[in-house]
Amino acid sequence: FDFIQIQKQLGAGGHSTVRLAIRSYDNKPVVCKFIKNSSVWHWDECKITGRQRPLEIKVMRKFSNLNNGRGHPNLINYYEHFELNGKFMIIMEYMGENWIDLYDYIEEYGPVREDVSMEIFRSIVETLVFLHSIGYYHNDIKDENVMIHSKTRQIKLIDFGSATPVPGPDDKTPNLCENFYGTKKFAAPEAVLGDPYNPEMQESWALGTLLFVLLFKLDPFTTDEEIMGTDILRRINKFRAMAAKNLAQRRAHPQGISELTGVLGDISDDAVEALCAMMEKDPTKRIKVKDILQLAAVKKSRKVRI
Repeated sequence: FDFIQIQKQLGAGGHSTVRLAIRSYDNKPVVCKFIKNSSVWHWDECKITGRQRPLEIKVMRKFSNLNNGRGHPNLINYYEHFELNGKFMIIMEYMGENWIDLYDYIEEYGPVREDVSMEIFRSIVETLVFLHSIGYYHNDIKDENVMIHSKTRQIKLIDFGSATPVPGPDDKTPNLCENFYGTKKFAAPEAVLGDPYNPEMQESWALGTLLFVLLFKLDPFTTDEEIMGTDILRRINKFRAMAAKNLAQRRAHPQGISELTGVLGDISDDAVEALCAMMEKDPTKRIKVKDILQLAAVKKSRKVRI
């Protein structure tokens, strides 16, 4: 592609490579995602050309065309795509140096103070509710797929390679997914078992895992056996019991600790309620994503100003 000048690699996974580039005809920095055809999980047939393309492209085009092409403030903006030699290249916005993924943010500031965690978390949930309203589940929610502005705390969701259609109004049953394409430590018990799973209930579980990581700077589970068998409330209470000791240690050694960093285990009853509602092992009893916004811990959180 003569009009794209690759600058450096930003990331790589098992299915794609992401690079920073300069678009030569307008000198605009852009992000290029390269995907092998063999790595595409969900396909879509273009109504104009009849050619197959990754569903990810259709999803991104849909939300990027909103607001007269300005897209949604919490979803990465798509520009264009190309296919060549068995690969797709998706060109999208470059957000700038102030943006990092939520994994790195937690590494720097975690455990993130509860009020800040809930502010970030509310933005993520609201964005997912919007995405559902235009017809898609993200289906791979994790800290590495959330970008955050290090100063304003605005978030943007990225990587729609696992996106799944939301059932239409006339569908009587959910679109069950046969295979789990996301990240294992964010997988709900039913996905770990290999059973067909409801992507909305998987998304709710993943959100609970994400909130846990924000609040504790720890993964709630490290093995499939723990996902299946560990009582999440017992694990939370174990850390809460250590809060007073952790607070005393922090007061004794306050140097170099950010004001965004909380005390490990020092979380409210409302936060515990939210975690347990999302990390309910029975998917038929697990809270729906839109209802997360009605939980006390989320309702009282501040909205991020954009």
